[in-house]
Parts: sequence; structure tokens; C-alpha cells
Amino acid sequence: MNAIATICVTCGTITPDARRGRCEHCYTEWTHKDGQRRQAHPRTAIYANPKWKTAARACLTRDHWACVECGRHRSQLNPNERLSADHTTPVLECLDPYDVDGLRTLCNTCHGAKDGTRAHQ
Repeated sequence: MNAIATICVTCGTITPDARRGRCEHCYTEWTHKDGQRRQAHPRTAIYANPKWKTAARACLTRDHWACVECGRHRSQLNPNERLSADHTTPVLECLDPYDVDGLRTLCNTCHGAKDGTRAHQ
């Protein structure tokens, strides 16, 4: 079986095994830089911090493991649904993103409806 040679979109070399249109060297460098960009985003740092897990659990416990919008308890959710802590103000505008008073519990359906991506069926 012969591989079809392609030209790398980054450096222009001919390569038999292009990933996303790049040679092996350029693909490795591209994915590394992409990972650095994602790590550098402020939201990534907030949610990767162990304080977030503590604050989210405290929020879920305070709200008795029920969505504050639709009122469904975690035992009433469909198998593909889950509860999560949601910031009441945009996370990058929060003075303290780990303050439990600035969080509320939402099921992923209500959270998506808030963001405009989905709603209860």
C-alpha cells in the first residue's frame, strides 16, 4: 500500500504522513503551542486549582444536590445529565471565583439553556 505524499501547510516539505496537513515536526510544534495557549487562559487556571473542587462541592452540598432552576435532585436526572456549580457572574469578572456565595447549582440542561445552547425537552 503506497501512502500519498502531501505538502506540509506550515513548512512546505513533502511528507508521506501528514497530520492535519502538517509534517511530523510541525504537527508536534503546533500541538505544543496549542496546549500552551489553552493553559495560559485564565479560566483554565481557575478550574484547575484545587480550590475550585472544594468550592464546587460546597455549593452542591449547600443546594442539597438539586438544580436551583428546575428543582430536580441528582437522583432525578437522566443518565447523561449531571449537576455542576455555576458562577452567577461571569467567572473572569468575579472578585473571588472560589466564593461559594457567587455559585449556584445547575443541571447541565439548565446551564445550557442559560448559555443558549439547549433547554429542557
